[in-house]
Amino acid sequence: MYSVLLMIIFSLYIIHTLLQYLENHKCKKQKQLENIYQKRNAIIPILISIAESTIYDNKVIQSELNHLKDNLNDLRINDNDLMVVNYNISTSLDNFIICSSNTPELKENIEFMKLVLEIEEAEADIKRLK
Repeated sequence: MYSVLLMIIFSLYIIHTLLQYLENHKCKKQKQLENIYQKRNAIIPILISIAESTIYDNKVIQSELNHLKDNLNDLRINDNDLMVVNYNISTSLDNFIICSSNTPELKENIEFMKLVLEIEEAEADIKRLK
């Protein structure tokens, strides 16, 4: 009887320890994800600024820039549904990067291309952590 009670207590201790570990791992992963989002979102205005100063007459790029700015503004306004807003930002970034890759003026801008690379790395990290 005593050994059964000890086994139950030990099993509960192991379960408790595993649950704590999983919770800590989840919190750490969530914090990493938040840091990546912050880094990515800090780069976007610089990327937009470079694109706007480089491209004046490309309507497709301007349209994608406007979508990206709108989604970034949603992040500042609407913190209730961050997953949706961050998804929209990722989608807008993908569309913008695809459009900008066909624009010689932006492809030749070294600073712009470095920022695109940083954004792509951040997006890859986001996908990996989800």
